[in-house]
Amino acid sequence: MTDLTVNYSKSFQSFETQSVNGRRTARVKFEDGSSISCDLVVGADGSNSTVKSALRLDNKLDTNV
Repeated sequence: MTDLTVNYSKSFQSFETQSVNGRRTARVKFEDGSSISCDLVVGADGSNSTVKSALRLDNKLDTNV
């Protein structure tokens, strides 16, 4: 990894997946109206995570591993 951007003090609003030149990426939108395209989204917003809710993840452990 050579190019890394970390956005601090941003409030997540939503995300959508997109295909750019045959590569799947995410477009993340923030509450301030800005957005970013990225390969990886890391939500470090705590137990009531809006990122987790947007991904529709629940607290169940996948036992089919």
